[in-house]
Amino acid sequence: MKVLLGATAAVMLLASPALAQTGAATTSSCQNFPAAPTVPDGATAEREAVQTATDAVRAWDTDLQTRIAACRAEITALNNAVNAQDTARAQTVSNMATEIQEFSARANSATPPQRRERGGVLTRQ
Repeated sequence: MKVLLGATAAVMLLASPALAQTGAATTSSCQNFPAAPTVPDGATAEREAVQTATDAVRAWDTDLQTRIAACRAEITALNNAVNAQDTARAQTVSNMATEIQEFSARANSATPPQRRERGGVLTRQ
């Protein structure tokens, strides 16, 4: 049993650096969102300036919503890729643990060699 626990711990220590690597690149659609346009004071600005600012805010909002949707789609794709990698890694670790258990069971079920005493010294047959 100690061999099994030690082997399992060794597998986890050796596998942990590989499990920590994701390889995901920084997403470009989730960076550099544009700043909101400046809006004039409605109490003192002319109607045309307010209308121009309103149009600019609507265009900015439309662009922002498009960028947010692209960012969400990219995040979902990255999450799916990471989940697939995690599933594969978990399966690999599970397979390793099964092999270790089978090895340990075979080692524990093997019969020890018979010993006999010869001249006051224990010897193996």
